[in-house]
Amino acid sequence: TAKAGVRITMLHNGGSLSTVPDPVIELVDVPHRGRGRTLRPSRIGSYIDGYDLLILHSGYVAHNLVAAAAARRLGVAYMPVPNGAYEPVLRRRHRLRKRVFDVAERRMLGRASAVQVSFATEIPHVEQVGGALNYVVAPLGFENREAVWRGGSYIAWMGRFDIEHKGIDLLIEALAVTAPDVRPHVRMRGIDAKHSRAEVESLVRRHAMSDWVDVGGPVFGADKHRFLTEARGFALTSRWESYGVVVLEAMSLGVPCPRHIDSTHLWQSRSVGRVRHRS
Repeated sequence: TAKAGVRITMLHNGGSLSTVPDPVIELVDVPHRGRGRTLRPSRIGSYIDGYDLLILHSGYVAHNLVAAAAARRLGVAYMPVPNGAYEPVLRRRHRLRKRVFDVAERRMLGRASAVQVSFATEIPHVEQVGGALNYVVAPLGFENREAVWRGGSYIAWMGRFDIEHKGIDLLIEALAVTAPDVRPHVRMRGIDAKHSRAEVESLVRRHAMSDWVDVGGPVFGADKHRFLTEARGFALTSRWESYGVVVLEAMSLGVPCPRHIDSTHLWQSRSVGRVRHRS
């Protein structure tokens, strides 16, 4: 969108994202209060005033409700992108809290200009919360570079350092029970999220996997391209995924992407159980 000449500003919280792939995208660190799902931006109106459209990601989070309310006061159109947040299985998680949230969530969705979903099959899930709405069906984009997978000596993992959502604990535990003579080296690259990179590094140390797992920051552009194409394979261990852009990027480059990590895939070990994910 930026390359098409549209001014794009990304608003984020507290340095969790330090760089973006394209320098024409403005990155603004907005002060926030609270923590977790109660995290909310301060004076968000001053950051969105004058823009044509505000895009809100995820669902059941306070920062969307606060930002949407500010947008309505300023007459700025907004479009939520739930990223699968209203999928029935996820709505059953923390059910009581989400029932309380539903009233505010329905109000926020009902006043949106439209809701963007990746697939038409998501629409009934959103309607369970927000009722009949306007929808834009458009999968998230990614750059499809022409390349030939070269293979390498390590397993690649890339995403947000959210231990529960991204199944990082499953990956580390699977490595820990794999015999050392067949255990692969894993390189992890990502940004801080619900859990920080420091917490992931602590998890690696707790399982004595420091010699096998390299935890690093985010990679973009040519560095990401090289990171994926030089990997032996890509590990997607998420407990759930709405769309999974990163696995599409890896697949488009020809990188092996297994549905499970077990004895029939990227490495062999009689002692590793299956690590399943929703995709």
